Amino acid sequence: MSASQQQGWHMPVPAFKAVVFIPSKEEAIIRSLRVELLSAVAHDIITSPDGKGGNHWCFYLSVGPNQSVRIDPTPSGIPGPSISGGSKANIVVSCLPSAYSTRAQQVDTIAVALDVTVGRFLDAIMDAGREKYEFDVNGRGCRAWTSDQIDLFVSLGLITSSSEAEKAKSDLLLDFADYQPTGKRLALSRGAYY
Repeated sequence: MSASQQQGWHMPVPAFKAVVFIPSKEEAIIRSLRVELLSAVAHDIITSPDGKGGNHWCFYLSVGPNQSVRIDPTPSGIPGPSISGGSKANIVVSCLPSAYSTRAQQVDTIAVALDVTVGRFLDAIMDAGREKYEFDVNGRGCRAWTSDQIDLFVSLGLITSSSEAEKAKSDLLLDFADYQPTGKRLALSRGAYY
C-alpha cells in the first residue's frame, strides 16, 4: 500500500492558545471586572516523577463577595521550544463563585492599586511575554512563574504592598500540607520563557 493510499482520516490540530478563558464567551466580561485583592494560593502538594514535592501555586483575583478570577499556569502537554521534554504553559483564566479553592493550603493576600481590572493584570503578563512559558520535563515551574509575576506586578504598581508581596514570595519556597508549613523548603523549579 502506497503512502497516498494510507492517508486516512486526520483530525486538524487546533492552534495553540497560551491564555485560555473559561468560559471563553465571557472573556470581555472577565477582563472588565475590578480587582479588590490579589491572593497567591498554594494548592495540594504535587507528586512528580522527581519526587520533589511542592504545592501548585496560582493567583486568585477577588472581584466581589465570594467571587474571584483564577489565573492558573498549568502544563498543556504540548512540547515547548526551550526545554527537552518540557511543556508549554496554558494560563487558564476562570471565574469562580468563591474567594479561592476549598483545596487551598496557604493563601497570601496582597493589596492592589485602586480601580485596576483583571484585564490590566492579564495585559501586564502578555505585554511582558510572560504567557509564553514552558514547564520543565516534570511539569514543574508554577512557583517560579508565580514569583516572577509578583515581581512584575510590583514593578508596574499593580500590587501596592511590597511587604505582602515579599511574604508571598517567601511562602512560595515552602511546602504546605494540612493548612500549615511542613518545614520543608524548596528551591524554585524554573521553567523557561520562550
